[in-house]
Amino acid sequence: MASRRRRRFTVMGAAGLLLLLLVWLSIGSAPSRGGSRERRASTSESPEPTPPPATPPPSRPAAPPRSSAELARGAPPGVREVPMPIRLLNERSPFPPWCQPLTEGTDPSRTVAEDNPVDAKTGIHVVMGPRKYVVHPPDPMIIDVKVLNRLGAPLPITNAVARFRPDGTTVESGPWFEAPLVDDGTGADFAAGDSAYAAALVPSDEQRAALFKGGEHVFVEVAFEAPNGLGLMRYALTMIYSREPNATLSGKDSDQVVGGNLVVSVGVTATQAGTYRVIGSLYSGDGQRAIAFASASAPVSAGDGSIPLSFFGKVIHDSGIDGPYELRYMMLFERVQEGQEIAGDTVDDAYTTAAYSAKSFPDAAWVPPTDDTEVVDMNSPSQQGKPGPLFSDDQRPPNHAAVNPPVTIGKGPPTK
Repeated sequence: MASRRRRRFTVMGAAGLLLLLLVWLSIGSAPSRGGSRERRASTSESPEPTPPPATPPPSRPAAPPRSSAELARGAPPGVREVPMPIRLLNERSPFPPWCQPLTEGTDPSRTVAEDNPVDAKTGIHVVMGPRKYVVHPPDPMIIDVKVLNRLGAPLPITNAVARFRPDGTTVESGPWFEAPLVDDGTGADFAAGDSAYAAALVPSDEQRAALFKGGEHVFVEVAFEAPNGLGLMRYALTMIYSREPNATLSGKDSDQVVGGNLVVSVGVTATQAGTYRVIGSLYSGDGQRAIAFASASAPVSAGDGSIPLSFFGKVIHDSGIDGPYELRYMMLFERVQEGQEIAGDTVDDAYTTAAYSAKSFPDAAWVPPTDDTEVVDMNSPSQQGKPGPLFSDDQRPPNHAAVNPPVTIGKGPPTK
């Protein structure tokens, strides 16, 4: 009897525990009115009433879009360097091709040194390049070379040379003009024993004639015995070696606002009439903040002349930088033939403009000129009343004189 009573109590207790477990699970899994799940602190405490949902604030009209330049004016300094938003490939630029915003200017007659690996495992690498990228006689062509370990410490090299050959020649045919890379403090080398090597080639009249014959580009090969028994290493460089243009920048410059653009009339003195091009970078008055880059070409007669270099108004407006402005890194080119120019020397701090307010320049985007070229086809008025073509596309006789006659793909018997 007692055992039966104990079994009854056991079954009742198990059923009670199962009921409590089901109630707890249903309470714990029920979502709150806010949409998130929450646990009850205790079944003995009455739950706090859920506050009614807050009334959403009245919707405000969307703010008008602002240009990135406008947003950048209130942003940290690093953001100020963004001149315009990123555009899609097929999106038209608000600036003309002859003037673009500039975040950092450089001397066009110089180039960044190349950094190439010597041994990737140990981290040894070589930093090298022409000291000046554009060279005119009688100045020497100078190559600087420095081999560094993983930590940037310079390492000595042996049997180091720089060889020069004209454009339009091959490695096998040459001619090659050689200059040793030295670290003895002589010639173009700055200091002896610092493991920074320099080679200087002053071409003779015969060498200069060969270099000019190939064009303005010169190919350079740097060769040396690398440290730690790594063997002979060879690297290639290019530079420009040419005569000077038949015109120079005279320094007789002036500026004015024309059509909403800042136009600098760049003075040019030419010994020979021709087509010349000038480039330049516009900076703030202290010469520290770059604003725009511009390029312009014009025919110039022998004697004193000028080329108008125009900086687009919106570029200056968007920069938010007031004048006066400084014109830096100005260079003149002479057009020799289609696609070929001879570069002159760079003139830094070339000119300072009058004082202008950036907001005085218009914010209007550049609109490309319309193409008025008439397309002439068989339906054009000028072609009415004229006889049609002798053959249609399907009736043209085959051209048996062609070396490789056209082949139709997908017709004819299968290839055996």
